[in-house]
Amino acid sequence: MTRTDNIILRLATLYNRENTSNIYKLLSLSGDQLDELNDTVEDVRDSHFVGEATGASLDEIGEAVGLERQTGETDAQYRARILARVQGFIGGGTKDSIETAVSE
Repeated sequence: MTRTDNIILRLATLYNRENTSNIYKLLSLSGDQLDELNDTVEDVRDSHFVGEATGASLDEIGEAVGLERQTGETDAQYRARILARVQGFIGGGTKDSIETAVSE
């Protein structure tokens, strides 16, 4: 269900709720904008997580943990190196954390 449909459902039954009505067309302008805004907010949120970040956002995360992208390195390869570095930070030098860092 679109955001416009959610808005329309909240209108009093007095209003014509058909998708051909003027009120629907007017509200769909706002609803469409809200859908786009929501998508953008989700993209921004996701760009802060290593598992979801791509491109420049992933580069910034890598730099934050002291890694630069190598020439020709894909996002997936760079992500794996970042995750291995982070594991080293949080692993505390345990046998399991060392094995995980070495295996990646």
